[in-house]
Amino acid sequence: MYSMTGYGMGEYSNDKFHVKVEIKSVNNRYCDISIRLPKSLMALEDKIKKEIRNKVSRGKVDVFINVENLNASSSIIDVDLSLANQYFLALSKLKNELEIADDISLKDIYIVCKV
Repeated sequence: MYSMTGYGMGEYSNDKFHVKVEIKSVNNRYCDISIRLPKSLMALEDKIKKEIRNKVSRGKVDVFINVENLNASSSIIDVDLSLANQYFLALSKLKNELEIADDISLKDIYIVCKV
């Protein structure tokens, strides 16, 4: 970037996603970077800021990133029945060994999977 004031927009699409990035900058004494992106990409915010700081030393830079999932309606959820069965058997063994009267529920399997 050769000027502190500018605007740029780029788009990328494939069969799964459509990504649109807009960047605008104005003169500012300090390097102030503001990024708006989807929650699913929040982990990338620091990396994006670092890349911008490598190119820009001062100015107010606003970055807008929008990602559209083109396959959202055709998402397929697959269940690993073998793994779920292993968790169920392990919980059943634990229930019998500890003489627990309560039944094992799907919530119990979910909690064990998260640990």
